[in-house]
Amino acid sequence: MENLPLQNIWNSVSEWGPPAARWLVPLGCVLLGLYLISRGLRAWLGKRRRREPDRLRVEPLDLATLGEEGPPAVFPRLEAYHLPMRLALAVLAPLGRAVPLPAESEVPALLDHMVPGLRHVMDLHRARARVWPEQLSAEGFTRRFFAHANLPGNHGQGTPFCVLAGRFTAGEHAYVAGLVLVSDKPNNLGEIVVERETGWLDILRIRRSS
Repeated sequence: MENLPLQNIWNSVSEWGPPAARWLVPLGCVLLGLYLISRGLRAWLGKRRRREPDRLRVEPLDLATLGEEGPPAVFPRLEAYHLPMRLALAVLAPLGRAVPLPAESEVPALLDHMVPGLRHVMDLHRARARVWPEQLSAEGFTRRFFAHANLPGNHGQGTPFCVLAGRFTAGEHAYVAGLVLVSDKPNNLGEIVVERETGWLDILRIRRSS
């Protein structure tokens, strides 16, 4: 029996079993095929999941390493809603897969397109720069950046820390940016979503003299 061709097995099942049993062999073949396909699909998805974390992995944002000191008492001075701030960290990422990944050394010049003069502030405040992999949306980047910043207290309210995140354009490329700012006293700014590109200039101001 075990050496019979598939057609002979089918004929035997048809002769021996009730009508319902005639579907056992084709049903078994279909189920076996679905099982093999699902295993192949799981293996393919597993390889994608193992590859993507390496490409999309970002370093945690450790606020403790940024310090809690406020802005330096020199000009130009950075303000957020008229409150003096120190720029502690700037995170930048391309928006979309067609935008080339910049080097960390290019971050200050790119941020100057977002807020003119921010490049000088980064140098003055000795702000750190990070580059994240490409992001598919500004909203997704904002959520991820806020989660990684993990501000103390109630999302930073009542502490010297606040964060801003949103998109901007430099030349013909679109980017998203996240800033960690520190004031010299507790504030209630917390997490600020920059809704539109011109919103950066509504929130941030660089004062060049008293």
